Amino acid sequence: MVNNLLQLRFDAAARTTTRFVVNTTVGVGGLFDVAGRNGIAQQSGDFGQTLFVWGVSEGPYVVWPYLGPSTQRDAVGSVVDMAANPLGWLIGTQIALATTQVAVSAGTTTVDAVDRLGQLKTAEDASLDFYSFVRSSYYQMRRAELREAVGLPSVVESPATSDLDDGDNGPADATTSVAVAR
Repeated sequence: MVNNLLQLRFDAAARTTTRFVVNTTVGVGGLFDVAGRNGIAQQSGDFGQTLFVWGVSEGPYVVWPYLGPSTQRDAVGSVVDMAANPLGWLIGTQIALATTQVAVSAGTTTVDAVDRLGQLKTAEDASLDFYSFVRSSYYQMRRAELREAVGLPSVVESPATSDLDDGDNGPADATTSVAVAR
């Protein structure tokens, strides 16, 4: 919600707040996604998107050990997201706040990493060039999320559907787009 506010996406922040209230109360403390089943879609919003909206360039492509692919901008955003994880701030006491924050962030990040590693293993088994596959997949998904952050539809340019000649060979248009499945 904070990132949606920092991005001036007030509608997304309102939906995120509504989801939080509904799932916390009716969803038994967030154990059940009652809001999602009632048509209140989850909104993306991370500090990497916020940096994008603020005009920070993406920098080089990097691969974090255990965390997977990222760009330099999104890597910095991930560190801020981990440090600002509200669960750690709610659980911690004033004396041990920093220790609790680090432990909770490490725990939730590890759970996310285990899920990603499973997905990466499946991709490795199915691809001929694993590095290119992961890099391309990362960029397609991330650019769709970034488009959403600036109020555009989650659509990315696809070289697979564009005219590869760059010549005037008919009505094919190099800006053909393909919706990214989430």
